Amino acid sequence: SHQWWGHLVGWQTYRDQWLSEGLATFSAGLFLEATEKNRKPYLEYWEKARTSLLEKNEFGMRSVDAGPIYLGLRASTKKTMGAYQDLTYLKSGYVFHMLRMMMADPQTGDAGFIAMMKDFVQTHKNQNATLTSFAAVLERHIKPHMDLTGTGSMGWFMRQWLLETDVPRYELQWDAQPSGDGFLFKAKVTQSEVGDNFAMPVPIYLEHQDRLIRLGRVTLIGRQSKDVAVKLPFKPSKAVLNANYDILEQK
Repeated sequence: SHQWWGHLVGWQTYRDQWLSEGLATFSAGLFLEATEKNRKPYLEYWEKARTSLLEKNEFGMRSVDAGPIYLGLRASTKKTMGAYQDLTYLKSGYVFHMLRMMMADPQTGDAGFIAMMKDFVQTHKNQNATLTSFAAVLERHIKPHMDLTGTGSMGWFMRQWLLETDVPRYELQWDAQPSGDGFLFKAKVTQSEVGDNFAMPVPIYLEHQDRLIRLGRVTLIGRQSKDVAVKLPFKPSKAVLNANYDILEQK
């Protein structure tokens, strides 16, 4: 991974090192997904990263609370010794994983994310990247559902995941009842334990005949709940949020 992330494309200062280490961590996950016969090792990879970021150490401290990714080496103290590694490698890896999941399309798959990453390499080849220069590339490839401010800016995402420390908690309540020639799926999605401006498009997945189908996304801002009602031609056996670890969340 470091042939690309850190060598072909470098990082400007210690505050930008997450671009190299996070992309290397993310790429290791891609390797698992591409080479394993099923998705279990890939999903376990992100669960292990999530747990490491959110579990408390002997001082009762979590790595995610030590500071934002942008703090770099300064996140490690006597009481948060592993925070730098967890934030710069694992949380930064999650940043790219979340972007990939947000950009995924049922028809074109990862085409949008791949185009964005190719643009990032071409723009920064044999140069050093920064948070700002990466954000500029990302905004050239923004999807409509990611433009939460209506300005074409991804500042909302970069701010809350790189400059702040909130990690959301989600809850899903749902039911599906017969309705005409199909079923009416009703759900309530709740986001909590975040600040007033924390925003995320939260994916809802349905399981049917051993297949996992992404129903759509619900955008939540702050501590908010939203109701969803969708007519379906089938009754799902299960409904879940973030089935692919789409968002770093508390459980």
